Amino acid sequence: MGALVGYSMRAIQSVENRKLTLSEPLARRISAATGIDWEWLLENDLKAPLKADNYRPFTKKYYHQRRSEREHGLITPTYWRELRAMAFYSWMRAIFATQDGGVALLETGKFLERLARRYGYNRSILPASRLEIAMLLDFRVLRQHADLGARFITEKYKDVLESEGVWRLVFSIPQTDLPPHLRKRKNVR
Repeated sequence: MGALVGYSMRAIQSVENRKLTLSEPLARRISAATGIDWEWLLENDLKAPLKADNYRPFTKKYYHQRRSEREHGLITPTYWRELRAMAFYSWMRAIFATQDGGVALLETGKFLERLARRYGYNRSILPASRLEIAMLLDFRVLRQHADLGARFITEKYKDVLESEGVWRLVFSIPQTDLPPHLRKRKNVR
């Protein structure tokens, strides 16, 4: 497991033996490698049924499918990740439209550079040798990246909304099966 998630075997064993608490970053890495829901891992409820990262039951078949996808470089974002990426775009547009939007834009660029260095990025989505703010000083590169982003939003948003799986998933999951932060809260006065 350690090799799958980039942690030492000793660290994994310490979590398994409850000498260390499972951290959110490690839970997310395990989820990305195996398909198990990271929030299910953090809840640490051994009596709860295994839950996949798509909120369906976690099965051996799903695990092997996810492992095969990773081994073949076919790691495609889940629909939830696609929707969140699009939502974050709207957040950024709203933030960048403020009086200090230029500063926020620069800080966001630096943050994205650090993320790309730390986690890498999918070159089939953005075929660039590196992701650095300095690259965007070249108008042709800026335009190319903007065009790719616009194309992604245009093509993927329609796919995501039309996806039978997303709508079935959203409307079929009982509230009790959702992670606590996604459950509808009763109005309390």
